[in-house]
Amino acid sequence: MANIKLGSIVTGIRGSIGGTTFRRTPSGHIAYNKQQRQLKSASSSSSQRIVIGAVMQSWGNLSEALRESWKSQAALFPVKDKFGTDKFLTGRQLYIKLNTQLVPVSGSITNPVLLSTELAYPVIRSLRINLSNEEATLNLVTAITVPNLCISFYQVRKTGSAKPHAHFKVNSYFPLTSTASTDVWDAFIKAFPVSQVGMYVGCNIYSINRDGFKSPVTSIVVLVD
Repeated sequence: MANIKLGSIVTGIRGSIGGTTFRRTPSGHIAYNKQQRQLKSASSSSSQRIVIGAVMQSWGNLSEALRESWKSQAALFPVKDKFGTDKFLTGRQLYIKLNTQLVPVSGSITNPVLLSTELAYPVIRSLRINLSNEEATLNLVTAITVPNLCISFYQVRKTGSAKPHAHFKVNSYFPLTSTASTDVWDAFIKAFPVSQVGMYVGCNIYSINRDGFKSPVTSIVVLVD
């Protein structure tokens, strides 16, 4: 940010020129450059596109009977739009949605007859990360059994409301078998190979069942010690 000194000819300036924005404040005229949006990593986006492409291609390999079965089942599984209203996917859309979520955890489903939306809803009690002991322990309110607990770590600038990060990718999957305490050190060090005491870290988690249905994301923000 820089102060702008105006002369007798140019007495006022505002707007944007070459990426620099000028405006007037009570303290005088200032200029600043807007920061560009941070995009998701190219590798993450590329991997996601590969998965989606492979799943879309596999739809074409299904028999006509299976595609019709997916079409029939789609009418039984409405999804919420951004306004909270139920909407129905096509059979192809449901197939792609569920399998895209299953492929990263080494799963897939082709026959939709036995689809189940039964889910475990993990609720975080606490998360402690201790660098000196190389420990990161996630404690849930109750013991649950899920085939996959999906975890993502992200850095936050300061404490605040533990809301899910706007853009995050899952970096680790954990099978949970009747336990309320899980060692997530490997997931943490994978996300933060370089970390330090005193940094604030956010953690998003959700569960995914064997048919690809996901629970809502829940989050927590902690101070690394």
